[in-house]
Amino acid sequence: MPAIQQSVEQLKTLFALRQCWMIEPLAASMGCAVVSVRRLLRQAGYLRSYTHNGKWYTLDSIPAFDRHGIWVHEEIAFSRHGDLIKTIAHLLDKSPRGLSARELSEILHHPCQAVLTHLHKAERVARVRGAQAFVYLSSDASTRQRQRKALPAVERAQRPPPDGRSRGLCAGGLHPSPILVLERTGPWTEEQSRDRGFAGGHRILLCSAWFKKTAGLRKLTFSACCASRWKRSGPRPR
Repeated sequence: MPAIQQSVEQLKTLFALRQCWMIEPLAASMGCAVVSVRRLLRQAGYLRSYTHNGKWYTLDSIPAFDRHGIWVHEEIAFSRHGDLIKTIAHLLDKSPRGLSARELSEILHHPCQAVLTHLHKAERVARVRGAQAFVYLSSDASTRQRQRKALPAVERAQRPPPDGRSRGLCAGGLHPSPILVLERTGPWTEEQSRDRGFAGGHRILLCSAWFKKTAGLRKLTFSACCASRWKRSGPRPR
């Protein structure tokens, strides 16, 4: 057997013992230079992780990919589509309506908001404002056009009912008949209140007649439950 083939078989044996390797420990285990190990990896067929700055390697015969082409081993993630940017591009191309940063992070098992922001600024992906978050679209013009057409129906499905009925302030939106409530936030001086954008040491909370009836306005302990908060901007009128 040629020496190069023996080295490839030695490489495969090491990956049979451990599915993921960094390049330096792998080279040390084989007694080879790093450049030689890289050459052997190319011959055997390999993948680099899209997490951990691509420092982890595996053979392309090892991963059992999920339906998105993702394989995660001990928090190290690999993609059959390439690095993180190529994988995001593939997922956006295949999505019928685009994907939010949260949806992509769940698929990738890895946060990707910073990468998406960079790609959008570089005009490598498109972005539109959805019902709850930005939705990222394919860079391909025809695919992006189909995704844009699919977005309105999705957004309508995500919005609360038009009459405002819901199952709770935090889960479903505002209850009917919103009112403004002042909650004491002091003790602050008038100057401190103006600096903080509050009126007279109070902040304005948006709640509902339903809450007024059930909790009462005299026990103002509901700031964590309010669905929306408004803070007056600018100096106080004189």
